[in-house]
Amino acid sequence: MADFIAVIRRAVDGLSNNTPEMRAKVYDKARSAVLRQLENMNPRPPEQMLQRQLAKQEAAILEVDAEYAEA
Repeated sequence: MADFIAVIRRAVDGLSNNTPEMRAKVYDKARSAVLRQLENMNPRPPEQMLQRQLAKQEAAILEVDAEYAEA
């Protein structure tokens, strides 16, 4: 899986209007994209792996958002 922090940070850095609302939209799109990719893998990975990847992504989102909230 991708380096979630780098990918999310790059997407947020590219926002012309970097507000909490716009960041939330980026995070929601990222969540949907990763979930879609995981579910479309053939063969489908075990549920435990899916949950582990989603947890890593969520931790990355929280880390990136905390950086912007402090700024």
